[in-house]
Amino acid sequence: MDINDRKNILSQKLRRLRKEHGMTAKELAYELSFYGHELKERTIYNWENAKTQPTVDELICLCSIFNLSPILNEFGYKVNPSKDDLRYFELEEIELKLIEEFRKHPEHRNSVLKLYDLDNYI
Repeated sequence: MDINDRKNILSQKLRRLRKEHGMTAKELAYELSFYGHELKERTIYNWENAKTQPTVDELICLCSIFNLSPILNEFGYKVNPSKDDLRYFELEEIELKLIEEFRKHPEHRNSVLKLYDLDNYI
């Protein structure tokens, strides 16, 4: 396997993982900002099209976002943020499914937020 094969595998896996997690490229770039990486949506697309590759630190942060490997703790990266982190939640399977469906259907976003009296987020 040569370097181009590895680049293609990486790009395909990144795209698949992002989509499996119901995230847009913009949302993934936003998630990476919590790890100190200020990236544009275009950067994510470049990774997914094998035009560029993430740095080692960005790749490890992606592994953390997608919860890919317990070895991240060995390198000093948090796999599960602390409870002091506002993004930390222990979600049940049904809650994860609801979030996935919510992200898949942006056309229903305003209705769902109104239903739960969260329309101040619109």
